[in-house]
Amino acid sequence: MLNLILNTGFHYRLAMSLIAFLSVTFMISLSHAQSLQPPSLDTVPAGRSNAASELTLDPSQLNLPPVQQTQASTEPQISPEDLAREMAIRRAVDQYLPMETDEIRRVLKRLSDTQEAVQTPVRPPAKPDIHIENLRLDPSSPPPAIDLATDIVTTLSLLDVTGQPWPIVDVAFGGEFDVKLPEPGGHVLRITPLKDFATGNISVRLLDFTTPLTFILRSDGETVHYRYDARLPEYGPNALLPIITGGGGIDLNAGDRVLADMIEGIVPEEAQRLLVAGADGRTSAYNFGEGIFLRTPHTLLSPAWKSSARSAEGVNVYYVEKTPILLLSRGGEPIKVTLSRDTN
Repeated sequence: MLNLILNTGFHYRLAMSLIAFLSVTFMISLSHAQSLQPPSLDTVPAGRSNAASELTLDPSQLNLPPVQQTQASTEPQISPEDLAREMAIRRAVDQYLPMETDEIRRVLKRLSDTQEAVQTPVRPPAKPDIHIENLRLDPSSPPPAIDLATDIVTTLSLLDVTGQPWPIVDVAFGGEFDVKLPEPGGHVLRITPLKDFATGNISVRLLDFTTPLTFILRSDGETVHYRYDARLPEYGPNALLPIITGGGGIDLNAGDRVLADMIEGIVPEEAQRLLVAGADGRTSAYNFGEGIFLRTPHTLLSPAWKSSARSAEGVNVYYVEKTPILLLSRGGEPIKVTLSRDTN
């Protein structure tokens, strides 16, 4: 009922109904008020006019009290039309708007509390996460799982080993999900579950790649992937080929969790940060094991790296042998970077 009252079309219909009701009620009340008026003194029933004229009384013969002169009332008299109109208005208000203003506020407050109780999720909101997955192409490996949540869009990006987009050719999925396909040549899928506990899977076929990629879709966890970057350990059609390598080229094995963490900005606890001179704050270096991890938006020219990866945001991660000097390319201009231990 309250939703209808808030509707503009209903306002118009209600107003027209009120006008019609007021008109009918006014006519009925007016007729009733006129019927209550006393008969006019000038009105004499037929057949009695002669008898009345023949009656003659002497006021001196009647024992009547003296007539007292009273002051005429100054209060305004309500006409039958005004009385009928007032009665019609009161009847319309009682029928169509019976509640007082404070009662209406109480009803609206109760409605608001009810809507809040119905729309508030029983479970706490899922924890948002951005995940980078290095895919295994081994047929014996289980497919990776993408955590979803209702009313939240998860973005699935397909990248090659250099961090470049890998175009999607075909998509098929099963389960209660809404999947937005990419534009021609695009590499991004947007997935939203339609139920709180939906499960299913999705199969993606990439350009110039024979094996289709499969993922598990689930929406029953405590974590939701706002963004899910799936990396293939292969060069895609748009790959950025390395200028200098240490013999193995770019290497991003699915088991190299440290390299994947460095791409996300997660530094291992055993890594020791080095001081970087010659580059801005976006470049960082860490001693780790037998080599150095370098995280930078620039391209490494020298020395040759053992392994490397690139994020979708353009951040490069290199693993090189321990050296105090690096040569980077910043917008095509070579820059010299020196590394040293932090003595503090």
